[in-house]
Amino acid sequence: MNDRELASVLFAADDPANADVAIVFGAADDDELRLRTEHAVDLYHVGYVPRLLFTGRGKRRVQATESSRMQRIALESGVPPSALLLENGSMDTVENVTFSLGVLRGHDILDSISSVLLVSSPWHMGRVLKTVRTHAPAHWDLRCCPPPGVCDEFSWRSSDSHRERVMHELAIYRSLASRGIL
Repeated sequence: MNDRELASVLFAADDPANADVAIVFGAADDDELRLRTEHAVDLYHVGYVPRLLFTGRGKRRVQATESSRMQRIALESGVPPSALLLENGSMDTVENVTFSLGVLRGHDILDSISSVLLVSSPWHMGRVLKTVRTHAPAHWDLRCCPPPGVCDEFSWRSSDSHRERVMHELAIYRSLASRGIL
């Protein structure tokens, strides 16, 4: 797979637009988690979304789930509790999506949603988008809104850690695709 093909599979980015909710995907890495959360908080404060849905328990054995750590960052950044939804059970991207649908259904807002901002790292957005398209309502207008300027399709070759992250993501994507999950 050449760089162009890789970029078309893994990376996706759209300009943000007004939406009903932003789904913010957790991350095992604390720096990635903070970047995703701060970007989502910015999208909220600018007025693109009235709600943030933080998703992820995570696989690391820590006291606080990924989503509760994101919630703490958002609260410290001035987002009111009423604008936050949490999904605390998922351990991977497919569960992030399917469990988040359950949270939205539980708050009786799933059927009223027509547009969603997806927030994750640039190299993760392809898998996020494909997973949401597979499991979420088909009528949702989806926009991929990764934090700008970090390990994106143009800079991922710039450091060993970025290349390693992207190659790891490609392996996960290929594995899921070969098993028919994506």
